Amino acid sequence: MNNILLTGRPGIGKTTVIMKSIELIKTPVVGFFTEELRDSNNNKRVGFRIVSTR
Repeated sequence: MNNILLTGRPGIGKTTVIMKSIELIKTPVVGFFTEELRDSNNNKRVGFRIVSTR
C-alpha cells in the first residue's frame, strides 16, 4: 500500500490535485481529504468538511 501526504500553502490546488487523481486512478482509493466551507455572502472561508473516499 502506498500513502500520499500532500502539503502546501492555502489556495494552491491541493484538493483539486487529490480529486483529479482519484478520478484517474484505476484501483480502489481509501482515505479522506478536506474541502473548504465558504460563507455564501462574502465568500470567506469559515471551515472545512472531511470527505471520505470510501
